[in-house]
Amino acid sequence: MSLKIANFSKGKPMNVLCFQTVEEMTTAEILERLNIHKSFKIQSGTTLRAKDKLSLGKTRVRTLRQCTEQELIYKKNGKIKLQLETGVYIVGDSVYNQRDLYLYYENQAAEEVKKLLAELLTALPLVLTEPDLKLRVQQQQGCFYPEDTALLKR
Repeated sequence: MSLKIANFSKGKPMNVLCFQTVEEMTTAEILERLNIHKSFKIQSGTTLRAKDKLSLGKTRVRTLRQCTEQELIYKKNGKIKLQLETGVYIVGDSVYNQRDLYLYYENQAAEEVKKLLAELLTALPLVLTEPDLKLRVQQQQGCFYPEDTALLKR
């Protein structure tokens, strides 16, 4: 997940939902289907490339994340933002395709989010997923240790 939006909009905490497409699609196809009603202003993409390490159980493996982020500004409500991330996440010898759609919103926009979600789910085959990519991979590998996560230490 990008730190560009970083869960804050002008200092206010934002909620985040993350969805993955369950169908092989290009970025252009995803954007076209997302913006079928012309509800979004699509920003130009930014390419990210980051190396890191990830704990899978007691083993630490090298990771490489290469993706393109595109922010979609919802024209109807400034308290809602979408971010599309497409690319790959390489964990050791495993390659994960990343086609994630992050939905950021403030609490006041909850009703509008419900309407937007109905539109999104009509346009794309999406599943709800863990917004934190590292935690998601750990969970998929069966190596999720809640006591090791910073989320539960807050």
